[in-house]
Amino acid sequence: MKKTVAILLLILCLGTLGAQAKFGIDKNIGSLSDPVQGSVEEKLSSAFLKAYDLAWVEGYVAAKDQHVFSMQYSKSLSSLLPFDGFIYSKKGEECFMLKCREKRTIVTVFHSSGLITSLGISSY
Repeated sequence: MKKTVAILLLILCLGTLGAQAKFGIDKNIGSLSDPVQGSVEEKLSSAFLKAYDLAWVEGYVAAKDQHVFSMQYSKSLSSLLPFDGFIYSKKGEECFMLKCREKRTIVTVFHSSGLITSLGISSY
């Protein structure tokens, strides 16, 4: 009886771990997932696969934030983008993180109304 209970608990625990770790957990950005197809996050995360230029800013950054955003991030984004690929982690309703392993860079993206408002860029 005890063996049966222990085996059942083991099976339940392994099944739960498999469900939680479907995409895995990254030590820097946490639980991994894919952006929901057609979502704001999918649109904005795809921007990091493109070269950084004025059209990038106009297409992905809120108009009221474009000048300050350009002054603050142009140098970094010009040298980092485009990413060849990244892993994604959603952090809240208006925040997600991207990790580009090739460039050893993590970008935290803050957005509102479908456009980027600010970034956090760090190396690891």
